[in-house]
Amino acid sequence: MRNTLLKNISQKLPTMRDIIVLLGDLGTFQMREARSLCPERVINFGIMEQSMIGFAAGLSKGGYYPITYSITPFLVDRAYEQIKIDLIYNNNNVLILSAGASFDYSNLGPTHHCPHDVSNLLSINHPCIVHPFTKIESIKICDYLIDHKKQAYFRISTSECELDNSKFKKIKKLFLEKASKKPNFFEKYESINKNRKNILSVLFGPDSKFLNNYEQITKRSRNLITVPIITPKTLKNLAFEIQNYDEIFLFIPYEPSSLISKLLNYLTNYTSFKPSLIKAIHPKNIFFDNSYMKESILNNFSEETKIM
Repeated sequence: MRNTLLKNISQKLPTMRDIIVLLGDLGTFQMREARSLCPERVINFGIMEQSMIGFAAGLSKGGYYPITYSITPFLVDRAYEQIKIDLIYNNNNVLILSAGASFDYSNLGPTHHCPHDVSNLLSINHPCIVHPFTKIESIKICDYLIDHKKQAYFRISTSECELDNSKFKKIKKLFLEKASKKPNFFEKYESINKNRKNILSVLFGPDSKFLNNYEQITKRSRNLITVPIITPKTLKNLAFEIQNYDEIFLFIPYEPSSLISKLLNYLTNYTSFKPSLIKAIHPKNIFFDNSYMKESILNNFSEETKIM
């Protein structure tokens, strides 16, 4: 997914002259051709992520659309204050690309783990968080963000998750067409088996499939929803979907507290809130050593939190 996105952005640079790419000493190989064509608009900042975000904010203020790229813990953790002050509080539109979602680089140890990035950004009201499920979806969303010059955090994963068409059919699609004034930011699937109980599974990112009991629960679900884009509108619309089910399982492959809090706010304030059970399945909030692979961490260290 990372190579696909960087190639897609490279192809836009010659014709979209307001794009400037800032690299945190990563992605230089994938962007080498673009850098030779547009050397003034592909800048390797090195390992100075705080300065890179601050510089990106200045570029945005000057009318450009900066795209920053680095590994998640280096970019989000190290430059957290700059993201909060320079980008969000000052309304500077920058596309943050980060690789290494949650535990993609788990074998390099806890310094390369970042399961709390989404929660931390939601806690400071980041307006748009993206974690696409497939390469094709990632290009579609990336094009939408660049075309509209959106402030967004784009979480690139090494995983892909495409639902089996023999078991589920799509009944609501991701709708990002330029002409649309009301884009839809999640997709809904219906089970081919009509006799299932009134259960909904909601997947927040492709790594959901590695969480404990994923297969068992989704096999019992009448509907599935995949959420590749988190915005306030996404969560409000999702709350209206959730109220219609008896049981809801939220598969969240990262630290879930801010997401749960915001979703509950919409549920309690805008809906009739009728489900008998809402449960979140997510990684435990502990550090891991370098002896685990991503799939093992997400499966063996899953925790279930009953919300209702």
